[in-house]
Amino acid sequence: HHEFILDFLLRMTRPHRVAARVVLPPPVVPRMIAAVRENLGNYETRFGPVAPAPQPLDQLTPPSQPTPQELYDDLRLEDEMISGTYANAVMVGHTGTEFSLDFITTFFPRSSVAARVYLAAPNIPRFLESLTHSWDQYQQKAEAARQRQEGDSGESFEDLPDDPELLPGD
Repeated sequence: HHEFILDFLLRMTRPHRVAARVVLPPPVVPRMIAAVRENLGNYETRFGPVAPAPQPLDQLTPPSQPTPQELYDDLRLEDEMISGTYANAVMVGHTGTEFSLDFITTFFPRSSVAARVYLAAPNIPRFLESLTHSWDQYQQKAEAARQRQEGDSGESFEDLPDDPELLPGD
């Protein structure tokens, strides 16, 4: 519960594979959601509403989206990608056709882009919805853990230290 993991999937081939795995500290996630939302608004102001992704002509009904479990059951994850890339900042930009997400690691003496991910513009609304949903679930689980911890120790969560390394019961 001290990190938030984003997997970006390349689904153009079978088996699907993780193209990038980024590990973020939780405080970065709401700022990222806000940045993506702001860039989506700027995109729509400049280019109009994001067009939906095109569907193949031979498909009369859109395919159902697989569940995360179904995706991971069939997923190929390279060994060097298992631990992911740490980032503690995100910059979002866009052109008329795609959005770029620069995941930045800021350590003294300088910052650097640890991972860069490009998403086609039609994928951004779904990405934003998925990210927001995952963040909401994360917050619910964190709140449940806090409440359990309060019940176990008899002290309130506000009395606990801010440093996650110092939390009792980990």
